[in-house]
This record gives sequence, C-alpha cells and structure tokens, in this order.
Amino acid sequence: SAFTAVKGLLKDRGIKFDVVKRLGLPRIKNPPESYDLVITIGGDGTLLNASHFVKSAPMLGVNSAPESSVGLLCGAFAQNFGAVLDEIVTGSVKPVSLQRVQAYVGRELLGPPALNEILFANSAPPATTRYKMTFRGRRQAQKSSGVWVSTAAGSTAVVYAAGAKVLPIESKNLQFIVRELYPDKSFDKPFRLINVFHKKAYFFFKRAPTLESNSSGLTGLSQ
Repeated sequence: SAFTAVKGLLKDRGIKFDVVKRLGLPRIKNPPESYDLVITIGGDGTLLNASHFVKSAPMLGVNSAPESSVGLLCGAFAQNFGAVLDEIVTGSVKPVSLQRVQAYVGRELLGPPALNEILFANSAPPATTRYKMTFRGRRQAQKSSGVWVSTAAGSTAVVYAAGAKVLPIESKNLQFIVRELYPDKSFDKPFRLINVFHKKAYFFFKRAPTLESNSSGLTGLSQ
C-alpha cells in the first residue's frame, strides 16, 4: 500500500517521523509546526482536512489511489515518493505558498482557514439563501442557493463546475460564484461571478459573515 511504501522509504533514509490517523488530528500531541514536513497519504480531501490543523509547516500530499483520485493538490504517488522526497531534502523542490480563506461573524471566527472554498448558504439546503451583496458601489438583494467563495487552489473543483474560472495555483485572488441565482428583472447586471478581489470582502447575510483571506499559513510543494 502507499502507506507502507511511504513508511519504508522514510525508514530507509533514516528520517524520524510520527504517524497520526485522520481522526486523531484534533488530539495530536506535537503541533504540526514542530515538524519539517507534513505528509498526507490519501487524496485531496485528506490533504485539505490536515491543512485545517497546519499553520505554516510545509505539506506534501501523496496520492494513494491515482487510478481513481484526481489528487490535484498531491505532489507525489507511492511510486515516485522516494524521488520527490530526495528532491525536497536537497532543495531541488521549493515550497509554494497557497492562499487560504476564512470567515468571521463580527470578531467570531467561523472554523479553520479553508484551502479550497467556503459556501455561504441556508442551513437547510433546499431553502432559499437571502442576502445583500455590494460590489463597486452597487448593492443587490439576491435570492439564490448560496454563494461560493473560492481560492485559486479550489478553482478547479466544485466552483469550476459552477462556472468559476481556473486561477493560477499561486494566485492570491479569491472569486465568488452565486449558485442558481433567482432571476430578478430589477437587476440590470446581476452579480454572478467576480474573481478580482482579495484581502477582505463583506457579505450582508442575516448574521453578516465577513470573509478574509489568509496567506500566512499553508505552503504546498510543487514539482
């Protein structure tokens, strides 16, 4: 298995490591920042889940099932992990900082920073999401299935299927995409897709979430 292969290669190179199962991440003894490298074995979902607990340590995803998993954010497979690891040790492969996004309600942080996207929507999925959106001095009171806010790393996934543009992986821009906007004849040009803002944006929902980007945390490794 990929897990066995990765463990064996680390042992062969005399590299000390700890093994933490996915469900054990919230109870990990040593913070991820105490390690030189955080390696995830699985797919993009495994890496994304681990990234919630990582502030600044470099990460490397090993795609354990390349025949069925896209693994876009993964930088290695079991078959080439040894070669990729050697390139990391020698400095041939450099870390790349990736943009993340997080949301607040006032000063209250809503969960960990997300590497892919955040969806603002009604707590009941079939129900309509109602909100006011302001962009370049124009405000619209919209009704839809919700609003996606995506980073560049998330622009090739679900938001791409919803009509978002694929951004360069190192882009600091965020883009928001309105899902299934209810047609309103009062809108001359309804806001549907915007991909030019970064740093901070405001959405006026019932609880008024505030969106903020965060690039100080996660780094990825590119080949």
